[in-house]
Amino acid sequence: MPAVVEFTMKAKPGHYDEVMQKYIAFADAFVETDPNEELALITGDPASGTIRGIGLYDTHEAGGAANSRASMAAFMDEVADLIDGAPVRVEMDLVHAYIKV
Repeated sequence: MPAVVEFTMKAKPGHYDEVMQKYIAFADAFVETDPNEELALITGDPASGTIRGIGLYDTHEAGGAANSRASMAAFMDEVADLIDGAPVRVEMDLVHAYIKV
């Protein structure tokens, strides 16, 4: 069954735009190199500093493995001083998707 992984972080005050740009660049490169990730969405709320990445993976195993990739560790090192607290990761089943084309 496909899996949806949410990875949410909160930027420190004054760093929202910087973290957002780093997250977008990371997500684009990550999807390009991961054959199991079908889609990445990045959402944000500048007022609260919240930035959420949502990835769609072929399987739960693939979604779980994404967290241990070297590029994920490098990204986390890059934003460590720019975010408030630890990111929150949630994995769920993909139950339904509708995309109007």
